[in-house]
Amino acid sequence: MLGDREFSPQAWAAASQIERGEMLASFLAKHPVDQLTASDVKQLLGPPTGYADYDEDPAYVLGPPTVQSEYGKGYLLIFVTDKRAGRVVKARLVPEVTR
Repeated sequence: MLGDREFSPQAWAAASQIERGEMLASFLAKHPVDQLTASDVKQLLGPPTGYADYDEDPAYVLGPPTVQSEYGKGYLLIFVTDKRAGRVVKARLVPEVTR
């Protein structure tokens, strides 16, 4: 999904928007989203770089800026979070990636 660059919190922190997109598959393989809390996501990826519909849902802009959505340039990776429990329910990519 977007590339095969190896994810680590340090690499993510130093990466460009495009490089972060290239780390997405590695991140998801190492960190199943249904085992994360919103706090875990922020600890791994740092402060959110985008905004989704709710403050509780950490969101990150990644991938090529040539991709456009209602959220801006690039893909928006949204960690949909149960507001009461703080647990991530799913990760959503807008716009959806098609093969």
